[in-house]
Amino acid sequence: MCGIAGVASADSGDPGDGARALAGSAAVAHRGPDGSGMVALAGCALAHRRLAILDLSDRAAQPMASADGRAVIVFNGEIYNHVELRRDLERRHPYRTTSDTESILHLYAERGLEALALLRGMFALAIWDTVERRLVLARDRLGKKPLHYAETPAGLLFASEIPALLAMGVPRRFDPPALGPYLALGYVPAPGTAIEGVRRLDPGSALVYQGGRAVVSRYAAPFGAKAVPAGSAPRSVEEAARALRPLLEESVRLRLRSDVPVGVFLSGGVDSSIVAALAARASGSPLDTFTVVFDETGYDESKAARETARFLGATHHEIRVAADAASALPSIIRRLGEPLADSSLVAVHRLSEAVRRSVKVALSGDGGDEIFLGYDRYRAHRLASRWKKLPALARLTARASIAALPGARGRRNVAGRAGRFLAAAEESPFDANDRWICRFHPSDQAALLTPRGRAALTGDPLAAFHARYDRSPRREILDAVALADLEVWLPDDVLRKVDGASMGSALEVRSPLLDHELVAAAVAIPASVRMPGSRGKAILRECARGLVPEQVLRGPKSGFGLPIDRWLRAGSLRDLARDLLTSPSARLAAWIDPSTPRRLLDEHEAGRANHDEPIFTLLVLEIFLREVVEGRA
Repeated sequence: MCGIAGVASADSGDPGDGARALAGSAAVAHRGPDGSGMVALAGCALAHRRLAILDLSDRAAQPMASADGRAVIVFNGEIYNHVELRRDLERRHPYRTTSDTESILHLYAERGLEALALLRGMFALAIWDTVERRLVLARDRLGKKPLHYAETPAGLLFASEIPALLAMGVPRRFDPPALGPYLALGYVPAPGTAIEGVRRLDPGSALVYQGGRAVVSRYAAPFGAKAVPAGSAPRSVEEAARALRPLLEESVRLRLRSDVPVGVFLSGGVDSSIVAALAARASGSPLDTFTVVFDETGYDESKAARETARFLGATHHEIRVAADAASALPSIIRRLGEPLADSSLVAVHRLSEAVRRSVKVALSGDGGDEIFLGYDRYRAHRLASRWKKLPALARLTARASIAALPGARGRRNVAGRAGRFLAAAEESPFDANDRWICRFHPSDQAALLTPRGRAALTGDPLAAFHARYDRSPRREILDAVALADLEVWLPDDVLRKVDGASMGSALEVRSPLLDHELVAAAVAIPASVRMPGSRGKAILRECARGLVPEQVLRGPKSGFGLPIDRWLRAGSLRDLARDLLTSPSARLAAWIDPSTPRRLLDEHEAGRANHDEPIFTLLVLEIFLREVVEGRA
């Protein structure tokens, strides 16, 4: 796990710009405190910041060149099947290290770009080919590791994080077309970003820069791109669990490969609990587990995590996250270099800071909701299909009754959630899904914006999702929307959050549930088996039976979500939001009508509605405009 940066010249005969590469490297120094390196070659300069996990010796330092000098690599991530790859490769190639980086070089020497499909892990890498005079950038299939780039007349710049590109000379300009997608989703889907001229490489893709031209292509087909032959997929939860359990066990075992201590994020839900249980079995020694503790009732899941840790014989650590943790939000957004309005970012940031004092690597349960259908909105789709079978008068009466309840204009309280569900359930399944995933639905955005903001609304703000709906080989709603979440929501929100928060503390987070072979096998199982009835994660619960406490299998979804609704009514986060969003100098006022944040704040603080997500979305955008666009990043 590391940070990378570099520049390739439009003219491959030009000397590599080492000074610019070093500037990018300095901006991602937090990702790799264990060492640094830079090499400037004809046509390219590559820089690296090292977080040593495998082969801690200086022999494994990067940039690393192949034995014949043809290829030079900088690499961020871990290749979990490198031991198996090495067994074959060392028959033909002498090894100088025990690192996974060297295996990538040997594979590239033999197969070129085809080598990427053989890598099982998380990675963002750059290879300069001195013979072909080309730069190859690539990102893992699920987008666990970020990789950003910018094309300029002089060449192509790339880096793990956006602030590195800004340090390398990319202008600090907000990209107006990002406004609509960001307001809708709370993040900007790849390949776009909120900085003009900066792109994020899509998961499972490679970019080849040669002769001053960049060409992006996929090296791996999207998950679920091909229809599964009838009768070949498991037809029951029990059959699916028997098929997937060995893949789960293998995935966890591979992610325990490390030359430094490994711990586990444990929220108390089934996802992280089964990861912890399988890790405990595979390691054969007591684990260190870590969870977040909140003071607010209804959010604190520490009891379930504590009981699971006791059941597993783990050494358990509890990290308290209080309202003052939100004060770190400006520094977090400044380091990300982009707006990301996922409030759990604050909790993962605080958790990572504490975990890094004990271990260098942590396993997480990320991915379980997308793969095994754990989100409430998946359940809502099942309930909506039943709802539409009721008489029209009964539906109308129910909607009117819900609308009359206190809090019906909220988003997360019971009345508000019920109201949103019933309103969207009357629409088509895909339109309903759009409603459920949006903070500010596209049809509502224009009324909230200034003339300048309305002018920025070009195209479809939900195009990333709509394109995935359209190409899904299975039109059953849950299959289609879950695949869209896997390709958009997961890499651009969940995994971006985890990478940014954890690597800010130089902590490597590994996600066993997101092994690409496990994911491919799981999404091939129809949604009717992954979610029989209206309760998700049936297969995962069956796989976990006997491994974790029974109450975990019966319990609700658990995670590290923050009590943002309460923090925005009292305390430092409320003060921060009101100070920034209602200030006469609010940067957001150029795009959002000033009456919008003021109304949302007033209604929320008075308890007339729960606007936590919309307010947090606007707050993060305001912080981004101040901290990043104005030059503090």
